[in-house]
Amino acid sequence: MLKDREQPISLPAVEVFRGEILESLHRATAVACHADGRVVFTLGDPYREVFPRSGLKPFQALAQVETGAVDTLGISHEELALSCASHSAEPGHINTVRRWLKRLGMDAGHLACGPRPPHDASVARALFLAGEQETPLHNNCSGKHTGMLSACRQMGWPVEGYQELDHPLQQHIARALGELSGESSLPRTAIDGCSAPTFAMPLASAARAFAQLADPSRLAATRQQAVERIFAAMRAHPWHVAGTHRSCTDFITACPDTVVKMGAEGFYGISLRRLGLGVAIKVDDGAERAGQVAAGAVLEALKAVAPEHTDMVAAWTRKPLINAVGLRVGSVRPSQLWVDRLHSSLHPGLHLQ
Repeated sequence: MLKDREQPISLPAVEVFRGEILESLHRATAVACHADGRVVFTLGDPYREVFPRSGLKPFQALAQVETGAVDTLGISHEELALSCASHSAEPGHINTVRRWLKRLGMDAGHLACGPRPPHDASVARALFLAGEQETPLHNNCSGKHTGMLSACRQMGWPVEGYQELDHPLQQHIARALGELSGESSLPRTAIDGCSAPTFAMPLASAARAFAQLADPSRLAATRQQAVERIFAAMRAHPWHVAGTHRSCTDFITACPDTVVKMGAEGFYGISLRRLGLGVAIKVDDGAERAGQVAAGAVLEALKAVAPEHTDMVAAWTRKPLINAVGLRVGSVRPSQLWVDRLHSSLHPGLHLQ
């Protein structure tokens, strides 16, 4: 529940320059905490209520692990990673979902997420040139929904209406998310773009949930093992978490012992195992480009990036603006205030190296 007090405002986090002139500015809030809820730093209001949107996918994936579906149905690490994904609908993503559904005796028609144009522009163009229409397989949430169907098949729950809040599957997810986020109840819900429930929570609670991915040691044994499997799958298969030239894939690749998951409207969640930290970021205006930059700047400030991959992350934190003929006309980069506040907020006890 939000605290009844004057809230600190979000900070100017990401600047967009055309030439040397500041053209646009994105404000954002970030909070980092440990799995026990201790806040390490906050930039803006940690009690700000947000929808993490697709940032919740690693926690929604818990159901297929905790019900035993992963083992009984032979769900691979690639498929488990894809159930946490907002994928680009590249051929490897589509074929993985199609094969997975076939093993369940199902097809794209069982997916409640509905059709959606592929995130990857080259895939969308190929579909258009082939005269084909997008299907639910192309929806960036098709892996999540196939994982949900797997849990239903394992438990004998009805497949019809599996995306409804009162369905046993969604109640399982709600209870798990409540435990991981430290929220005793999650009464405020809405419908996500893929028709599944999405849950509102304070930004600090979202950070705490991501901290549980980094440090699940306080959880009951069954849930701890499930969290470990999800973290390991995302680490082992970052391409399945997003796709080619995608921020989550590059951030996971570049940062050892770290997973990153974006959500719509400028949300990013980060789990840093080395530090035992979870971080949640929300961009005020929902701009995806700003979320990428802000998240990359946090990873750099926390020294999470492997030395050999600094350029990979820098490509997201200092992005050139390229016009239609290929000219560099400006840049998108973190504001100096955002960077300074990040560094000044970090406690020496974090032992950043």
